Amino acid sequence: MMRTFKKTISIAILLIMLTSLCACSGGGHSFSEIFQSNKSRTEQSEWNGGLFETPSVKYNNDLAIVAANLSEAAEDHDGTKIKNLYSSYGMDNVKTYYYTQGFVGRITGIEYTSKGGACAIGYCELKVNGAPTNILVITARGTGTLGEMTGDLFKGWVLESGHTFLNRIVWDNVYDFEEQVSECLNDFINEHPNIKTSGNLKILITGHSLGGASANMFGARMTDAIGKDEWWSKLVNKNDIYVYTFGAIKVLTSEENTAAGYENIHNIYNYYDSFGPNGNFALLNVSSPDAKFGHTELYQDEAVHYKESGVSCTNHEMKNYKHALELNKTREVLQLGCREMSDDPSKNAQPIIEEVSDFSIIGTWKSVGEVGFGQAQPGATIVFSNENCNFYSPKDKYVLYRQGETLFLECTSFIFSETLKFAVELVDNDNILIGGYSTDITTKLRRIHETSGAPEEAAMNTNTNKSIFNDIAGTTFIFSSGAGAWDTHFVIKEDGSFQGNFHDSEMGLTGDGYPGGTLFLCDFIGRFKLVEKVNDYAYKIELEYLNIVGPKEESIKDGVKIIPSDPYGLQGGKIFILYLPGSAISGLPIDYVDWVKMPNAWYDSKIPQKLPFYGLYNVEQQQGFFSAKESVSPYDEYIFSDSDTRYISESELSGLSQQDVRAAINEIYARHGRRFNDSFWQSYFNSKSWYNPKINPEDFSDSVFNKYELKNIKTLVAWEKACGWR
Repeated sequence: MMRTFKKTISIAILLIMLTSLCACSGGGHSFSEIFQSNKSRTEQSEWNGGLFETPSVKYNNDLAIVAANLSEAAEDHDGTKIKNLYSSYGMDNVKTYYYTQGFVGRITGIEYTSKGGACAIGYCELKVNGAPTNILVITARGTGTLGEMTGDLFKGWVLESGHTFLNRIVWDNVYDFEEQVSECLNDFINEHPNIKTSGNLKILITGHSLGGASANMFGARMTDAIGKDEWWSKLVNKNDIYVYTFGAIKVLTSEENTAAGYENIHNIYNYYDSFGPNGNFALLNVSSPDAKFGHTELYQDEAVHYKESGVSCTNHEMKNYKHALELNKTREVLQLGCREMSDDPSKNAQPIIEEVSDFSIIGTWKSVGEVGFGQAQPGATIVFSNENCNFYSPKDKYVLYRQGETLFLECTSFIFSETLKFAVELVDNDNILIGGYSTDITTKLRRIHETSGAPEEAAMNTNTNKSIFNDIAGTTFIFSSGAGAWDTHFVIKEDGSFQGNFHDSEMGLTGDGYPGGTLFLCDFIGRFKLVEKVNDYAYKIELEYLNIVGPKEESIKDGVKIIPSDPYGLQGGKIFILYLPGSAISGLPIDYVDWVKMPNAWYDSKIPQKLPFYGLYNVEQQQGFFSAKESVSPYDEYIFSDSDTRYISESELSGLSQQDVRAAINEIYARHGRRFNDSFWQSYFNSKSWYNPKINPEDFSDSVFNKYELKNIKTLVAWEKACGWR
């Protein structure tokens, strides 16, 4: 739920772990029995005691590769991949935590959960410098749940309460994750107490993104405790604790690293990571090369080599980091350099940027390719003046520069204040290709030689007096977590006015008089006015007013505490962009797409090329609504009022939205008084006059269903699968 998400403070995926080796003992199967899949003998042989003979304060590229393999394997939802990799390294004792409760995990087949913090822990014995040594490995998946994603997203913008950790203030969601890892390790050690008495011990901790941030904190915790009262304090020193993180998001609320005393923590960071200072998600303020314990092993890519190898150098994925580490073995492309500790300043240098003197992009261009990006769709006219262009949105600011042998175009959106970066290939003076970095699409532009007039002004004049509200009157707009934890929805009218409701519930927040939990509610009215037409698919509108009409005070109703709240998605916003169906997805703000893709079940392989509904984007808050004009109103009593007395046919489902079908399933359960852990569905059914919540989810039995209900659930679930909704 949003309130909990903001407390833990948040677009993808991460881990913490400590690795082990193929020759490790302690397993009941031979290596060939447990690992006859697609892992190469080269990879297997890289796990050996020699990895831990080098002091941890010294960067070890071979160990970094092992850590990267672990971090990547941890990024699944049920823990199968990470278990297999641990076993291949000889750790059949591996134990995973919270993996079955991830974003795609189901509860009794009808709900999503936001529980996160998945991790894996195992150990085995290797010979290090000839001595038998236990290698302890911990892996935390990181961002894989809705709560984690939202916590990451809000990081750097909202901090309701920080935590003091080793005399530093750290972000809430990273702190919470690290605390979970600590609890998991305690559980594992209780099951394997011999680790505490076996003599020699080495520890490897790794993770990516949020998992990397948690690994960073946990590595700092273990390092700081040396010589103190923890169980490992007398078994290891700093050079026995190896920490490797990849693209870790911010840990500290400050922007500087805390390096002194944590030289064993290596934070590997791609200068062009999509969440970094030069990435296309830079404005999210989530990730940073610094703001962590330890120091940064910063590397810079060479775009040409990455392009040829098919790996984007601007993404946030582990495959990017693994690719760079493999290349670093032969020094073909890059060298990892410790930004704070390297003796070679050239490794730490910022890219050299040069002005372009042999080509001018100023003028009018036409998009002549088969695909386009932003406003540069096939057939569109793109104008570059001295300072502005309309490549991404009207009156963008842009700069064209050369870095090395490559030309780059950076456009900062006038509307969204977002900067996107593109590589520019000169075919000749009148034909250019623009693409890469912020998009996988390559746009072909051909110069138009104008003979008179002022094409810049003509092309970018988008003012219009036409009202759009007549066209969208009656449309319901929804801002939702996607897993149903909270929801804001409103219906817009012909004059731009609207009326709606927000709800967010915490059923575990109980007390005297309200055993049923706590519900945060808000009924509101407001009005938009048209500012201008941006293009054929977008309108800029302004929120004239937003008034809260109820509830006015706290109350308790039917065992549930009601607390007045504010409408998420609308509060804090002034300027909004209305997108029409058919808008090119590639031209929309990335954060808008991220907000709407989860509730609409868009995964990377299923994101449409064009927007299938109306969209509304809160520019200031960078939040996105989607329309559900065909959906049943949340105030209707039933989707199928008689689903307990007759069979539902597939022909009846063709006109229903994804949310309607899910409501039809859940109302079969709700009819029997089942409560819902998912706060959206709990508040949804609380609004129904017939609903009598009396059975907790863990106490509910499907045996109460009759033959019609059982068959109808199967029919509805099958329809969800056929539509790609589950």
